[in-house]
Amino acid sequence: MIRIENIGGKSLPNYVLFTPKGLIAIDTGFEWKRKAFMEGLRKTGETLQYLFLTHSHDDHVGFAKKVIDVTGASLIVHHASIPALVRGGCEIAKHGAYTSKRVAVLGRIQSVLNMPKAGFSPLTIKSSDIVIANETQQPFADIGIRIVFLPGHVKDQMGIFIEDHRALFCGDAAMNTILNIGCYPIWMEDLSASKNTWKKMIKLNPRIIYPAHGKPMVPKDLVKNIHRFDNRTLYKRS
Repeated sequence: MIRIENIGGKSLPNYVLFTPKGLIAIDTGFEWKRKAFMEGLRKTGETLQYLFLTHSHDDHVGFAKKVIDVTGASLIVHHASIPALVRGGCEIAKHGAYTSKRVAVLGRIQSVLNMPKAGFSPLTIKSSDIVIANETQQPFADIGIRIVFLPGHVKDQMGIFIEDHRALFCGDAAMNTILNIGCYPIWMEDLSASKNTWKKMIKLNPRIIYPAHGKPMVPKDLVKNIHRFDNRTLYKRS
């Protein structure tokens, strides 16, 4: 049985999975979370074996390099994440837009102030790392973990579905914070792909959905809000 633990907070969780193949952490966070994250890892009593990155945005890659340098963990990444990972940052302003006017205003202020600081330490992809090229590549299928592609928020987003728990870790495909009306991501590259990803998540029929931002959800939260994708206005960052 795989065990799930949150070593982060409620609104900004950091999930770790205790598995027969070792400890797997999902994403990291901005630099200010690093001390608490590393202390949380220490308290698990296990050595981190894998760091799974849901996508290449700064708030998910964060201090990944420092985690890898300390633990020796291997990365699990989407093949389309690699350019941003080795560069040390994604070019978010060139792709996509905000899904609400209020968040767009906050985003523009954040961009001007550069708070939190954009970018992250570049990563080197090693031979021990696992680069996922497509969904037929399932390195953890034998322990009941399925990797699923969840594009829309960004093209390189992927998640984890744990078969025995029927638990889905969806990254930013859906969010559940005070900024998100109807569990909608605050940023989106492809509206149509996002809607299809929600359909895919609903079809998986998870018992619980763990977003990277906010409290866990259930499929009915997506079902009652999927109509929000229709005729949605997006707001550019600049």
